Amino acid sequence: MRTKGEENTIKFSSRKSFSCKSDINLSELMRKGAEKFNGIGGGHNAAAGAKITKDKLDEFLNYLEVNVVNVPNTN
Repeated sequence: MRTKGEENTIKFSSRKSFSCKSDINLSELMRKGAEKFNGIGGGHNAAAGAKITKDKLDEFLNYLEVNVVNVPNTN
C-alpha cells in the first residue's frame, strides 16, 4: 500500500497474509530497497514499511517487483 507522506515523499506499508507461503522477509526487503534509493525502511518479517522521495518511485517499485517475484515459496 502506498500513502501520501510529507511533501516530496511517499510512504509504503506491506503485510503478509496469514496464508502467505513465501519466505520473503518484508523488513529486509523494505529496508534494503529504501536504502538503495536514499530512503528509510524496516519493520518485521511479516509487516514492514518504507519512505522514499517521489523521484525514486518508479525505481523503488521495480526493485520490489523484481525481488518479490524471485522469492521462493515454501510448500
